[in-house]
Amino acid sequence: MKTKWLAIIPFVALAVVACSDTQPPVTETVTETAPQPTSETAAQPPQPTTPAETTTQQAEGINLMPRYTRQNVGHFSSGYQPGQVSFSSADGTIKCEFRPMEQDAPINREPSTDWRLSFAQGACQFDDGYVVADTNVENRPGFAEYATAISHVMPENYTTLPPGTYIDLHTMACFTESADEISCIKYATNETFRISAQGFEMLSNAQHDAELTTQGGLYQAFSNIAELRFSDGNAMSCFFDAPGSQDFWCQTLSTPGWDDGNNLIHLTVTGGKLSLMGTQVGNPGLDYFRGRQLIEAPNSLLDASLSVTLDGDRVRFRTATGEEMWVSSSDYGLGV
Repeated sequence: MKTKWLAIIPFVALAVVACSDTQPPVTETVTETAPQPTSETAAQPPQPTTPAETTTQQAEGINLMPRYTRQNVGHFSSGYQPGQVSFSSADGTIKCEFRPMEQDAPINREPSTDWRLSFAQGACQFDDGYVVADTNVENRPGFAEYATAISHVMPENYTTLPPGTYIDLHTMACFTESADEISCIKYATNETFRISAQGFEMLSNAQHDAELTTQGGLYQAFSNIAELRFSDGNAMSCFFDAPGSQDFWCQTLSTPGWDDGNNLIHLTVTGGKLSLMGTQVGNPGLDYFRGRQLIEAPNSLLDASLSVTLDGDRVRFRTATGEEMWVSSSDYGLGV
């Protein structure tokens, strides 16, 4: 598996970033520079780090089976516009299209059609009209709304989104549980809409949670980048390099960080085994910043390979075999 290297930053530029329209801001470093190799506190090649604290107990396996299976976004290319995806419900009554829209492209080039750098904009068509959606708060204060007409042309070709699957569009996802419905969620705010035989509706928090809870009782996150908030007001985000990757990172969004100010923790998750590789200073990049999904459920499922438990002023991660690690805003360790 290719390892993702992160850029060393000689100083930390702090910017107040609004995670959403309704959530309080957090402080974090944002830069569009491409990641470059950097050093970890562990030796290179990295070796497992001795945790600050460890409690040993009998590991118990848990059910990490996802409710929805990720689909490759490339399979849904519309062939109509660069980057555009188009998909339909299994019965063909609902048709959706979304385009990547880069908000702040440099003036010396055209906006990127790379989903990792872009917000999502598009519409879904059904019997009663359209649902228009946009994940960029500068374009729309809310995620989605009903419309009787739209100003752009819908594509001609649509690929079926099978029941029990989802498509990740970096700042949002669309998913379906049955042949006659499609739902979509905005990561930054967890706003969720559903189109079904009953028409269009914005889901309540209870409906949203019910739609995304697995048989194992975990809230399924669709992004591979999770934003987690502690009861003491601090926050961090945790992410896999890519869906299905063995490299897992956590970045503090608060101070002071770990091991005398390092802002990143590096782990590997392989075959249900957790290995702590070290801490370092680095910046994951703008693609990571925009793709964060706010996790508010006490117990959730990240990338179908880790359970995440919000436990007051720390977070506990657990593999299917029962191995655990905990992280707070200033410390970490393997075990409970």
